[in-house]
Amino acid sequence: MNAPAPSECSPLLRVLLSPPDHFDLYPNNEIAKNHLRRGKRADRDAAAKEHERLAETLAAAGCEVLQAEPRPGLPYQVFTRDLGVALPGRLWFGNFVHAVRRGEIDAAGEALDGSGPPRTQLDPGGPACFEGGDAVFLGDGAVAVGLGARTNRAGLEAFRAVAEDEGLHVVPVPFAERFLHLDMIFSVVAERLAVACLDALPERFRAWLRKRDFDVIEAPLEGAFEMHCNLLALGGGLVVSPASNRRVNRSLRARGLEVLELPLEALMMGGGGPRCLSFPVLRGFPPPHTLQKGETIP
Repeated sequence: MNAPAPSECSPLLRVLLSPPDHFDLYPNNEIAKNHLRRGKRADRDAAAKEHERLAETLAAAGCEVLQAEPRPGLPYQVFTRDLGVALPGRLWFGNFVHAVRRGEIDAAGEALDGSGPPRTQLDPGGPACFEGGDAVFLGDGAVAVGLGARTNRAGLEAFRAVAEDEGLHVVPVPFAERFLHLDMIFSVVAERLAVACLDALPERFRAWLRKRDFDVIEAPLEGAFEMHCNLLALGGGLVVSPASNRRVNRSLRARGLEVLELPLEALMMGGGGPRCLSFPVLRGFPPPHTLQKGETIP
């Protein structure tokens, strides 16, 4: 029997985090570059408090929280999402564009020993690049893969071969490199409910969403750089969102979701929000509820 298709909004049972002990701003994305140009530096004490609060929130929601040991020289290890993708039969790790991040996969592997399905990895340092922030499960066996600053065509095709082996259909989504990863401009928070900067998405993908009756909460383009779309669904109608994301959070609540607001300003300076900070090792199946367009969770 085939395993159920992965979902962004099935109950999150096991998650991999990494404390920000060595967190620093590195000029590899527009958000960090902007802070560095203004003379700002990472506040590790504030980041540590925010990260601890995130871990506590996930544990309280029923997640088993695994922690990858922080390693010196890995300033962005805290953003575990970019490691790769959790598929029903395997954890598939990609290949980072920037060499400063490649040691993160070894650290994650140590934390995951004995946890989760078998792991495979794209050739490290090779020409094919793929980062987990570019993969968003759409439901019904489809997964969107962004083509921007971090995942290239060779990486997409390498993932497509693995995804199709797992029974998934890949939907390529090209976008401007300044948005870094797809999950900065698009995330799925419940069945057929997404938050997106629609103006940053290609018309072909917007048409794909309309055809499948997605309800989309729209965020402005500048909201991408304030993590308006970078949200983490926990299943059961729970969504983790930055406390500063007020307008989107109101829209989520209006649709019946429970929003767990967290202060994440120090961590977001590095260019990532709740989704970037978490690698979902295991989710339950099936999703707890299927939202129809215009419907709210009872």
